[in-house]
Amino acid sequence: MEQEKLAILKMIEKGRVTAEEGLRLLEVLEAPERPSPPREPRRLRLTVTELRTGRRRVHLNVPVSLVDLGLRLAARTANRFVRVGEHEIDPEAVAAAIREGGVGRILDLTDEVENVRVEVFLE
Repeated sequence: MEQEKLAILKMIEKGRVTAEEGLRLLEVLEAPERPSPPREPRRLRLTVTELRTGRRRVHLNVPVSLVDLGLRLAARTANRFVRVGEHEIDPEAVAAAIREGGVGRILDLTDEVENVRVEVFLE
C-alpha cells in the first residue's frame, strides 16, 4: 500500500491530479474493505453418483424459483420427508438453506444400501 500512496503523491507533485483529488484517492486507499454481500443462488444442482463406479446417475440443474415452488407443494403432502435409501431429507431444511442465500453445497449424503452419493449445491 505504501507504493500506491507514493504514486498518488507523485501524481499530485507532477500536477496530474489536484491536492483534493489526491486526498480522496488516499482516503479510498486507506478505507477498510467492505465485504461483498452474499451472492443470491440462481440454480440448484443435484448430482447422484454411483459409489463403486463413480458414474453419475443424475445431474440436474433447476432454477431456484422452481425449487422453492416444488418444495412448497411437497410440504402439502402427508409425507414430510423425502427418502433416499434409509435416509430422510427434510424439504423445509433445503428451503431454509435457499432462503438464507449464499452458494455452495447444502447436502452431501452417502447411502451404502443404494450405493449412491447425493450432493445438492446452490450456485
